[in-house]
Amino acid sequence: NSGLTYEILIDDWKAYYNALPIPTEAEKEFIKMESERNFGVTGFGFGSMGGYYTLAEIEADLDEMFQLFPNLITQKFSIGSSIEGRTIWAVKISDNPNINESEPAVGLDALIHAREPQSMATLMYFMWYLLENYGTDPEATYLVNNREIYCVPCFNPDGYEYNRQTNPNGGGYWRKNRRNNGGGCYGIDLNRNFGYKWGYDNNGSSPDPCAETYRGTAAFSEPESQAIRDFAILKNYGTHFNMHTYGGYILYPWGYINAETPDSLTYREFASLLTSYSGYAFGSGGQLLGYNSNGSVRDWMYGEQTVKNKIYGYTIEIGDDFWPSQNQIFPIAQQNLRTMIYQSFLAGEYVQLVEANFNKEYFLPSDFIELFPEFKNKGLASAYNLTFELTSPSQYITVNTGSSSLDSIEARSTSSLITPLSFLISSSAPLEEEISLVITTKTNGDLLSSDTTTIVIGYPVFVFKDTTNNPSSLWTITKTPGSSPQWDSTYKSFYSEPNSYTDSKNGNYINSATVTMTLTNPINISGVLNPRLQYWTRFDIESDYDYGQVKVSTNNGTSWIPLDGNYTQPGVYPQPPGQPVYDGSISSWVKEEISLANYLSSQFKIQFQLKTDGGITRDGWYLDDIGLFFYTIPTNVSNDEKPVYKFSLEQNYPNPFNPSTVISYQLPVTSNVKLKVYDVLGNEVATLVNEEKPAGSYEIEFNVAQVSRPELSSGIYFYKLSAGEYT
Repeated sequence: NSGLTYEILIDDWKAYYNALPIPTEAEKEFIKMESERNFGVTGFGFGSMGGYYTLAEIEADLDEMFQLFPNLITQKFSIGSSIEGRTIWAVKISDNPNINESEPAVGLDALIHAREPQSMATLMYFMWYLLENYGTDPEATYLVNNREIYCVPCFNPDGYEYNRQTNPNGGGYWRKNRRNNGGGCYGIDLNRNFGYKWGYDNNGSSPDPCAETYRGTAAFSEPESQAIRDFAILKNYGTHFNMHTYGGYILYPWGYINAETPDSLTYREFASLLTSYSGYAFGSGGQLLGYNSNGSVRDWMYGEQTVKNKIYGYTIEIGDDFWPSQNQIFPIAQQNLRTMIYQSFLAGEYVQLVEANFNKEYFLPSDFIELFPEFKNKGLASAYNLTFELTSPSQYITVNTGSSSLDSIEARSTSSLITPLSFLISSSAPLEEEISLVITTKTNGDLLSSDTTTIVIGYPVFVFKDTTNNPSSLWTITKTPGSSPQWDSTYKSFYSEPNSYTDSKNGNYINSATVTMTLTNPINISGVLNPRLQYWTRFDIESDYDYGQVKVSTNNGTSWIPLDGNYTQPGVYPQPPGQPVYDGSISSWVKEEISLANYLSSQFKIQFQLKTDGGITRDGWYLDDIGLFFYTIPTNVSNDEKPVYKFSLEQNYPNPFNPSTVISYQLPVTSNVKLKVYDVLGNEVATLVNEEKPAGSYEIEFNVAQVSRPELSSGIYFYKLSAGEYT
């Protein structure tokens, strides 16, 4: 009736689900054995409902956890009852589980939608991981000792039990709770029943009692949502996961409108870490799903700040189906294990290496190297009594100064070591040797994090380096359809001033497009044994559907070979299956360095290509400092020390200006940077920078013809730079 075209993919869900492959008992035992070997988890198993635990089996599993680990987990306790009177159970995992300590609190719940049991399975797997790895795995031990982790495996027990009654072998499709709405209609969508912006409009939730997204008669009309609300207020979480299936997304507020919160930079930074292993996309519901939802858990967790503190709430959409096949239960849980580990860390102190900051530009045999590592406490609590240790597994490294310390790093702040770490490179270190350096961070003697950075022995000699400000000067740009944006230079985001290249400079890429940037003339590399392609990149590309590829041609463009980088991953259909692709989101600039030694040729062409489907559109792909080089050992090149930057904001030039001017600034450390322009009344008229940037010197153009208020009149304007603790 809507006039939309559609295609039926599954015409009989029940038949489709019943036809999914079921692992044999031997295959199940192998899956469990691999779980023990790779993750130290033995307690988690297959349930009787299509491989998933029933409600009774969830309760029995919680009892077993308590019986085996009474010093690490509480006995299950009630936080409320459902509309049909079933208990909503919770547990706490901590080193003193029955004592309320002043440790950062973490909240996780699952099965708010009754047809999404993989959410519960993933949460239960994480719980077993913490309990079984305590005392042997440093991360699990730290989290149990320093967090209070509250878990609610079944938010919606009535709906889940109804699915068991109607589909005892799994595949039940009931979503809501089981309130009788009258007229033969049942159920409230509990993820539309929370109080922040409840019923904001009839698009993000429905007033129809028969609808799948029916929000109820009032905010918190349901005992299930009341229980989760009251428990969150009581426990004062720092971070919270409301777990769902499916899609491979992590969603942050706002859900009720197409806008982000005042803490969008923090949300994005957290999400970048949370998805760093799973490769999931992150964003708001409008950005990722193309629709809004009001009355959601995540909007209430963050938005309600009168009766409780601000909670960084996320919705995580796990896996590829509401009821993934049995052979996917363990892999999907394992894929998301690090996500929940990071979420638990971020609720409190969590210090990670940001930049190693070596005193040399490159690394040669016999060099003495100092490094002044820069660390960021990404978490929500301050970190104290910090020690940092440098080690290396390489035989070519002798650590000189292997330990340094800081008294503290405040929450969400950055700090660098005053006393450098240092090491000596052996005189016998071979050319192109890749050497790992491990920097561990401890707080009060307990291991908090471990980061690895890599150096390569040799001096880089570039045979090609794009130092232009216009891609069309060196590259051939093509696009389909003709209405699509194309590769172009942008001043909005770059690694090195003044610009970078991007596929859609004025907004998101469009659907069903192919945009390509191909090196016009081949690069001559005669006599080079191991050429390397290098570039800096960041991207925001719809996971599993849209993708970017970098390719090499050794025959002047007749055929192309996709290249595998540090930040690519194997494509999944409809992407080229198995081929290396860029998708998902990396919000900060990262360096790619790809060896081309396997592609023997005297010349190369390079190509960057973005392809999109007909679904969700995103910001796209950014590239900077593209080059081709090789390493050598020089005899007459000075390995000078790198420059040190300070915090500064310079006078714009030209001034006065019409229509554009350039503003220069420096950052001493990696920071979340905001550069804004105001009129004489203090009204914000433009945001020129709003992202994380590494230490360095920058320029940004302010063009009044390109800001959101092009009607700006002649007059006096002010600009303000904020970067972490600096203003």
